[in-house]
Amino acid sequence: MLLDAIAADYPGPEADEAYGAEAAADIRQGLLLMLEAQEISQKQTDASLSLTEKNILDISIYKGGLSVLIDRYFINCKMTEQDALFYFGFGFLLQICDDLQDIAQDRESGSRTLLSRCQIPEEREDVVNRLFHYTDRLFHFSPPSSAAFRDFLLQNCFQLILSSAAGSGDFFSSSYLEGLERAFPVSFSYLKQMKEKMPAAFSAGKPADQNRMMDMLDAVLSESPS
Repeated sequence: MLLDAIAADYPGPEADEAYGAEAAADIRQGLLLMLEAQEISQKQTDASLSLTEKNILDISIYKGGLSVLIDRYFINCKMTEQDALFYFGFGFLLQICDDLQDIAQDRESGSRTLLSRCQIPEEREDVVNRLFHYTDRLFHFSPPSSAAFRDFLLQNCFQLILSSAAGSGDFFSSSYLEGLERAFPVSFSYLKQMKEKMPAAFSAGKPADQNRMMDMLDAVLSESPS
């Protein structure tokens, strides 16, 4: 029913004229793929299934990448192959940031992510280090038209990773957190105090950080030359 409702209203006659009549079919197919990705992700909580790190990585890439790629397609159906790769990669970045925030909840629920499956702090620290490197490479792979704007978005993504790690600080070594803290605008203790003083705004780190993710995504989409 949801797919039928979307197909009835989007992309509309003006989009058909600009992108071709197949645009509605592409939107429907994309949403079906997103549904498939969500169904596949249920394997992460199925204890009867044996998942390797590569299995979990594939699920995270597919689910996270599709969610942002579809958002991009709703903004503008027309995109280059490089655009598609960038937005798919950006979705994966946001998925891992979400998993970084949710280590405690995922371990409690039995959901296996790239972060929750790690047994020792050093393994999680290695994932976060690779996430920083991946983020830098991603923005230089397909940067916005303005270098200054690209650097602004990159810095915000780095701070998102830092704040997400701080929120899951119990799962990292104190020495590693101290190193991350030096790159953050405020101390992690101050960040924790703010969360305690404004629980409705932070709510275990979720709404505030998710809104920040969406603000960054909107900025990237509006900057896209396509």
